[in-house]
Amino acid sequence: MAADLITFERLLDALNKVVTDMEPQEVRKYQAAIRSASTAVRAYTDRDFTVNTSSTAKPRIFEYDDSGYIDIDDCQKVTSVRITFPYGGLPQTLTTDQWTLMPYGGEIKDNLIIYSPLAYGMSREMGFTWNLDTYDGPYGGAPPYVEVTGVWGWEEIPEDVQQATVWTAAAFSEDARQVTSESIEGFSRSMNVLAPTALPLRARDLLDQYRKVVV
Repeated sequence: MAADLITFERLLDALNKVVTDMEPQEVRKYQAAIRSASTAVRAYTDRDFTVNTSSTAKPRIFEYDDSGYIDIDDCQKVTSVRITFPYGGLPQTLTTDQWTLMPYGGEIKDNLIIYSPLAYGMSREMGFTWNLDTYDGPYGGAPPYVEVTGVWGWEEIPEDVQQATVWTAAAFSEDARQVTSESIEGFSRSMNVLAPTALPLRARDLLDQYRKVVV
């Protein structure tokens, strides 16, 4: 189960509440609101916001999907990119001027664009310098794999993501219909928090910059 994006104490501080003044039922209500808000924020952005404190770079393999981009998980930095071909052709390690991590200059790393002019066996149709859509190797028709070595995850959950989660949890705690699922003393309630409109508008405004690019 994914960790909550905010602490219980942060929500109470935002609401000017003290846990010692609260009934157990109210404590459980706010805890449920935090879980629901965290789920809603992850669904809206299509990101886990998993915190990784390790600086060790590790490889991950991605299959190219004909989109023009390699969609990778949230990544702090990329140290190397290598192309491998399932049906022939030698693996190729790209130089740093042969790939670009998107978006430019941003902290959100989720799309890798490949554009080498030196690639062997790649189609140059449709004006692309390097078109990964077609591999013209000896067996043809085989989508390449991309091995990306990097540091995965976030150094910490961004402050504006936490603030958006606070606003969402506060709204959910005020509206019983916004809680994913909860059972308190025989009373249960549920709602689909995966819908974008489940989040307050001001929370969506903060989170829009974190939404994954869909190509």
